[in-house]
Amino acid sequence: MRPIDADIALAVIAERWEGRLIGVTGADQRFHHSISELIANPHTRFSEGPVSYEHRATGPDADRRVVAFGVHLLRRDGIPLAVTQRAPAPQQGQEQAMIEVISSDEDAAVALLEELRRLMLERSVLKGKVLSFQPTQFGDSAGATFLPRPDVPAEAIVLPPGVLEAVVSHVVGIGEHREALRAAGQHLKRGVLLYGPPGTRKTLTVRHLLGRTPGTTAVVLTGSSIGFVTQAAELARTFQPSIVVLEDIDLVAMEHSYSPQPLLFEVLDALDGLDADADVAFVMTTNRVQVLERALATRPGRAKGATGSFAKELMRRAQCWPRRCGAAR
Repeated sequence: MRPIDADIALAVIAERWEGRLIGVTGADQRFHHSISELIANPHTRFSEGPVSYEHRATGPDADRRVVAFGVHLLRRDGIPLAVTQRAPAPQQGQEQAMIEVISSDEDAAVALLEELRRLMLERSVLKGKVLSFQPTQFGDSAGATFLPRPDVPAEAIVLPPGVLEAVVSHVVGIGEHREALRAAGQHLKRGVLLYGPPGTRKTLTVRHLLGRTPGTTAVVLTGSSIGFVTQAAELARTFQPSIVVLEDIDLVAMEHSYSPQPLLFEVLDALDGLDADADVAFVMTTNRVQVLERALATRPGRAKGATGSFAKELMRRAQCWPRRCGAAR
């Protein structure tokens, strides 16, 4: 649960329902007690105090003050509810944000949680932004971080005639016809591989694609951060339409993450795991496509059925629209 999405959703709920926000005294002890214990604890008497706040990013150059610890006292149709809102507090042993609800009416509590989930998705600050995942020193994800959306015009990219247009048509054009394609039973999930030696405008092409798709959620992973491709694919599925960019994928073709298989296979599994009608485009770049060829040949269960060339198969699928086409893999 992202603290800022929960904060936005609870603010909306508080406006619609009768309620007020209070803080809780008790120093660090309050972090170790549930909402019921805050109300009635035989050993510690908690009381109303100031609300604790912290700032969280809402974009590359913007932030929002969110509740780090507070209690919402709400009333819906005469039924009282109390909601504790807690941001992560690793120093207190709390790694994740937490929402607790207490009410004398179970249906009211369930309805509040359902509305909270709906609003968190509907109003998420991640939707329509350019994001990345950064690994911590322990190898896990530090969460999604915001990147500025680039602005690279087509005139700034020098490629053979028709190449940029073909890439844009596949990555962007399919999404522009999503409703018609879904109605016709066609696939939306798609992918393209941009390959060639340094200087062949791969990264510039990616930046052009991101710049001409405002409002589209984009996740950009480079090098070792490609290990978070599963999280990226889930985020892309949740906030469609979306683009997942995997730069320099050859650097991790034979690298292992926490599982025994190379990260490249996790990329392919992420593609396989998305529904065919998901409006998600994978854009991959590599300087050494031959490394991908060797890695693909070692994938269990894929060698016999492979069509030969990883790159050729990707590019073949990239040109198959408007015919039925699956994920590029």
